[in-house]
Amino acid sequence: MDSKTAEGIELIKRLAKDADVFVQNMRPGVIDKLGVGPDDLMAVNPELIYCSISGFGQTGPWMKKMTYDPLVQSSAGTVAAMARPESQSAKPTLVNALIVDKTTAMTASQALLAALYARDVQGAGGQHIDLSMYDAHFAFNWVDLYNDHYFANDGVTLEPSEDPGLSHTIVDPSGRVVQKPLIPELFGIAETKDGKHVTVMMSFFKEHAELFNRPDIVTDTRFRPPHIQTREGQVWAREELCKTFKEFTFDEVNRITEENNFFGAPVME
Repeated sequence: MDSKTAEGIELIKRLAKDADVFVQNMRPGVIDKLGVGPDDLMAVNPELIYCSISGFGQTGPWMKKMTYDPLVQSSAGTVAAMARPESQSAKPTLVNALIVDKTTAMTASQALLAALYARDVQGAGGQHIDLSMYDAHFAFNWVDLYNDHYFANDGVTLEPSEDPGLSHTIVDPSGRVVQKPLIPELFGIAETKDGKHVTVMMSFFKEHAELFNRPDIVTDTRFRPPHIQTREGQVWAREELCKTFKEFTFDEVNRITEENNFFGAPVME
């Protein structure tokens, strides 16, 4: 159907009369100008669940901003997180997948199912769901990428960690300690002898030494506090441990991790 013609708009309204769900992702304001915005279609069908998906919301300074997945990755914190001091890349990096599109789709499906339940079971009637890609991805990132920000206030401080697997802890005014393990601090991506790659847990130094013939790890003081408690120490340790795997083939590393139930997985293509 052609939404720019009177016939196309009339067809949309006829379909909406008996529909359960209507989803649109035009830029804010465009759908209303066409005459099939939420008020228009819900006037035809008050039980309709109408879902508007936009880049940055129906209001606000970025409401009309052209949006693609990588732009939301950037503005919602994912790109910056890839550049944290503990990170493998150490520079802002896009995730090479449409992660924002997918998190938005999953969020929309959950919202639509909840709205249908509210309508059919609780008698709530139709409703308009306003979902932005930015909100969906920000919420997706919140727990792990922003925990140091929402904990660090009202006297909450970041302190060096006594746990060699973490660079720091979060301490609130009562003295309660909240551990903050970031993925790059705990895991490393290493190249094997035959040029392939594996992802391996990097914080179990004793087990690493035993399984991969690195007795120097248990005697090197740099693997112990205070050096290992610093960000520099964490990055150094991961890089040092990654050197181990240049002495083993891809198949050998995977066999060792599987036979000894050690945290490791092949990087598959």
